[in-house]
Amino acid sequence: IYFIKNISTGSVTIDPAGAETIAGNSVLKLGGSNSAIACVSDNVNWHLIMDKNVSMVKVLLATTAIPDSTVTQPTFLSEVYDYNDEWTANSFTCKIAGLYHLQFSAIIQIELTGTATLIAINRGAEQLVAVQWPPVMGNSDQIASVSGIFYLAVGNNIIPLVLQTCSPPSNRNIVAGASNFFTVTKIG
Repeated sequence: IYFIKNISTGSVTIDPAGAETIAGNSVLKLGGSNSAIACVSDNVNWHLIMDKNVSMVKVLLATTAIPDSTVTQPTFLSEVYDYNDEWTANSFTCKIAGLYHLQFSAIIQIELTGTATLIAINRGAEQLVAVQWPPVMGNSDQIASVSGIFYLAVGNNIIPLVLQTCSPPSNRNIVAGASNFFTVTKIG
C-alpha cells in the first residue's frame, strides 16, 4: 500500500511506471496542500483505496447572452486550476469515479418583471439540479446559485446551463464578474 500526500503549495503528479495506470489514468495530479491518496498496485494498475484529492475546477464567466427560450451553455474565460485536465469545452468530464460537490453561480441581469431564468447542472442530458431565478423580482442584477452532491462515474460529462423564459420575450445576459464560477470538488 502506498500513501501519498502533497505537502507543497502546488500540484504533485503521480506517474506510475511504464504502461501502469492509476485509477485508470496514465497520471494523477494531487491538488493543493494536504491532498492525499492511498493506493495499492497489482503491477498493472494502481487502485485507489482512499482519495482525499482536492480536485477542484473554478472558472470565471464571460458576459454571455441568454436568448429567450433557449438553453445556453455559458462561456468561461479562465480556469483557476484543473489538475487532471477534466475541464474542456466549457464542461467537466469525470476521470475518477466518486462523490463530488458541484456548484454553479452566475450574476443574472434582471430587466423585466415576469422574467424567469433557470440555472441548472446537467450530467449529459440528465438534469441533476436546477433552480428558477430570481425567487423575488428586483431591479438589479442578482446572483443565482445551484449546488448539490452527486456520485459521478468515469466519463460523466457535467455541464452548467442557463435557460431564460419571459413574457414578453426579451434577451438578458450573464454579467461578467468574480461571482461567476463553476466548481467541482471530489469529496469521496
